[in-house]
Formats: sequence, C-alpha cells, structure tokens
Amino acid sequence: MSEDPLLQNEAAPAVEIGEVNEFEALLQQEFKPKTSDARQAVESAVRTLAEQALAGTALIGKDAITSIQSIIAELDKKLSEQINLIIHHDDFVKLEGTWRGLHYLVSNTETDEKLKIRVMNIGKKDLGRTLKKFKGTAWDQSPLFKKDLRKKEIRHAGVVLLTAA
Repeated sequence: MSEDPLLQNEAAPAVEIGEVNEFEALLQQEFKPKTSDARQAVESAVRTLAEQALAGTALIGKDAITSIQSIIAELDKKLSEQINLIIHHDDFVKLEGTWRGLHYLVSNTETDEKLKIRVMNIGKKDLGRTLKKFKGTAWDQSPLFKKDLRKKEIRHAGVVLLTAA
C-alpha cells in the first residue's frame, strides 16, 4: 500500500466531515447568516466543498501532518481550477479590460480642480446609435444625456456633490 494519504482510499471507511454541532457552531460564528435559508445554503456549500476535497482520501493517515498537507493541497488545487475558470471566462476578461481601461483613463488624465469624470453604463453600439440620432451640438438634447449625464450640482463647503436630477 502506498504511503501517500491521497492514495489510501481503498481501505478508507466512509468519511464523516466532523462533529455536526461543532461544524454548525463554526459556521454560525464565522458567516453569521441572517435567515435559515442563508444558513442552510452556507452549510450546504461548505459541506460540499469539504466532501469534494476529501473524496477518495483517508481523513487522517499514519502521518497527520502529511495528511493535512495533502488535504490542503487538494483544496488548493480545486480552488485554483475554479478561479482559473472564472478569470479566463470571456465575460470576465471583457469586464476586466473595461475596468483597466477606465483606470488608465482616470490615472493618466491631467487633472485640475474643475475636471470631473463621469461614468455611465452604456455599450458602444447604444451610444453610437444615440449620437447618430442627435448629431453635432444637439447631443445634449438626447434622452441619454438628459437621463444619465445631467446632474444637479450642490456646492457645500468646497465639496461638489453630484445627485441625480
């Protein structure tokens, strides 16, 4: 039989994740769910994560430290795979690029006291269609400008607060 705790699954009995009362107390203390549905969702998610990490492994082998390190390595591997799926997804890459572009714009713009950078949630196509309808200086009459860009400025002790008009 191999000395690797991850390969000891042949003789491993069904693994119980831990004492239920201690587990639930830990979840209550750390996550503080406000509703019973939220509590059940947290418990289910953590149990599933632990079960997936421990699937096919002996909970504790002959060497406890090696067993714990193996469990941590397995959790790390699964979390890394999941994070990689998220950060390499096309939607996330597109969103990250947008935020990086905005950060670049804000960071590399020459500023003075009167400069205000306002951001609105609109795609290029929608903005292009609106600007084609309201050409030249008429763009400030567009519903887009009136709805999203025109803000009421309130000056208070040298601070300009922007509020929706």
